[in-house]
Amino acid sequence: MLYFHLVLNPFQKAELIKSLENTRHKGDLAVVNRILVVLAYASSQNSVEDIANLLHVSTEFIRTWVKKY
Repeated sequence: MLYFHLVLNPFQKAELIKSLENTRHKGDLAVVNRILVVLAYASSQNSVEDIANLLHVSTEFIRTWVKKY
């Protein structure tokens, strides 16, 4: 279980969204999913389980990428 709250400042969020758009154009689905994980977790409206269900990945995948960010 993750025991911290991830807070993105406006610049960080904007950079992630820009990276998301660029990565989508490249077609790199794995990186797109990783960026979406970080953005979804930082929104604090979603649990790890909710994000995993939405993206059809494991909760361990979510935890790993949030910790790496």
